[in-house]
Amino acid sequence: MNKLLFYKAKSYTNNNETGYSKGRLLIMEVIKISELPVFTNPRGVSARKVLERDGLVLMNLLLKPGDVVQAHTSPQNVVFQVVQGKGAISVGDVESTVEKDDLVYSQKGIPHGLKAAPDQEFHVLVWKLPTP
Repeated sequence: MNKLLFYKAKSYTNNNETGYSKGRLLIMEVIKISELPVFTNPRGVSARKVLERDGLVLMNLLLKPGDVVQAHTSPQNVVFQVVQGKGAISVGDVESTVEKDDLVYSQKGIPHGLKAAPDQEFHVLVWKLPTP
């Protein structure tokens, strides 16, 4: 179950710069990704919508062995974070084999795609970054 936690910030300093002032109300949202509903996205892949705030969209793609997300473009910069398995991510003309804990950055407007290895699931967090 997702939780919204409200708390009052304490003063702190970091490199002689003051952080949040004492008493400012902050919100921390704890999201249990594994508890979010799974749906089939428009590209035919199982996915979870994790977060959509202030121009940031975070999706969890759950590719089955051999699944492919065909190359397409996005109007924002994208970061792919591999959280399980092994596969390939292409950006432009370059394809790279990636595995758990790898990150791949793709600039907006550049075609990118994903391909799960034939013998294992490939779970990827897709961070669609806010466009200034």
